[in-house]
Amino acid sequence: MAISYNLYMEHGFTNIRSLLGALAEAMNLINPEVQNHHQKTAYLAYIIAKNAGYSQRELESVIYASLLHDIGSVIYDNQGTIKEIEREAELISLLGAKMLYGLEGFDDITEIISFCQLSWQRLLRRLDSLDAIDGDRAHTEKLMRLA
Repeated sequence: MAISYNLYMEHGFTNIRSLLGALAEAMNLINPEVQNHHQKTAYLAYIIAKNAGYSQRELESVIYASLLHDIGSVIYDNQGTIKEIEREAELISLLGAKMLYGLEGFDDITEIISFCQLSWQRLLRRLDSLDAIDGDRAHTEKLMRLA
């Protein structure tokens, strides 16, 4: 969990939050159906992880992964059937992890996004579902019919 040290200290990158916020905003522009979803998910993840006693570095990783958890959607065409939509979250996560793989300082984030069996992954998946149910996303109605 060396994202802070790697990005802030070694590379002098002091504005990582602005960069990640810009990426989340780009995802909003690409797909208006998920307007502010990433920011809301990051906020919820922060509140829950902080109350669960996560360290500062763990909190940072959870926040950054929350902002980027759907980054794979920028290269995924969501025009599928309900069965395909059910698999969408997993596919988008794998695509997103592949996009971030190898970026120095993003190892923890990539691991969380790839949906490996970590507590952060389970937290992020639940928050993602919560926002999907609460939000006004186009495929929410289709998913609700499956429940």
